[in-house]
Amino acid sequence: MRLILKIFIGLALLILFGCTPEVPKGTLRIDTIPTDVPLTINGNFVGNSSSGVGQYFAIELPEGDHNITALVVIDKEKQLFIDKSIFVAPDTLQTITLKLEERLTGFGEQEKSRREAEAAEKKRLAEIEAKRQEAIKAEKRRKEAEKLKALRVKNKPYSDYLNAQKIYVGKNRQAGASIIEYKVDGCMIKVNIDNFDYVQNFSVNATSLDATKSANVENSKFYFVGSSLFGGEYAGERETVQYKLVCKGANKCIKPDDTRDSNTNNRMSVTVDHIDKANYAAEVNAALVNVIKNCQ
Repeated sequence: MRLILKIFIGLALLILFGCTPEVPKGTLRIDTIPTDVPLTINGNFVGNSSSGVGQYFAIELPEGDHNITALVVIDKEKQLFIDKSIFVAPDTLQTITLKLEERLTGFGEQEKSRREAEAAEKKRLAEIEAKRQEAIKAEKRRKEAEKLKALRVKNKPYSDYLNAQKIYVGKNRQAGASIIEYKVDGCMIKVNIDNFDYVQNFSVNATSLDATKSANVENSKFYFVGSSLFGGEYAGERETVQYKLVCKGANKCIKPDDTRDSNTNNRMSVTVDHIDKANYAAEVNAALVNVIKNCQ
């Protein structure tokens, strides 16, 4: 009797636990970009996605939510990754495409932070250096302004004298003379020579001139061709006094103010003629030379 009872109980337990109904399942087809990447579902590696175009990795999964991940290492700092959750319904066929996105690895995050810190430090140091350079330039401008102010005071007797002159090269304007005029401000010297045929304007910073070579006043002759009252031409000559403004070395420091005159292209020296000694060339030149000396 006891044996029969044990057999009955065993059969009952077998029926109760051995005939559990099968869990419903659905089919999932997976395509990835890029292809042929390792797939993990619910934390378990299930294989690589297909490497062929139009082919899929297919797997049957029980009904419910599932987590799919894919990871491809690019280098120490970068990897391709996706993490996607999907619900699988029973007796269904789903097709999904997983597009992996680039992200940084832990080491990559550290390197990014390090590089950003280095860049920030370089920027900070560059800003400090820029401020320092600007302070140096500002101080230089201040000193130059002070120097210019002092030079204006020092050169004032000579600049006032030169600026007041209207030098007629010849007897007077009515007699056909040229006009030489100076404009001196601090160390800047501007010269205007108007002789009817052309106007010669040039400027030069006295700091660029050679004081010794510019101090030479020489007697010479001025040769010309004129028209007579009877319609003919005649050649003549006159005494002239001339001096040169000469740049230091081989520098072309004398610059034209009027580009219409080809005679005033940048040059190393320029000659100023005073026809007639009575036009006080020596006095004018001495004032110019004093300005040049003060600006050295």
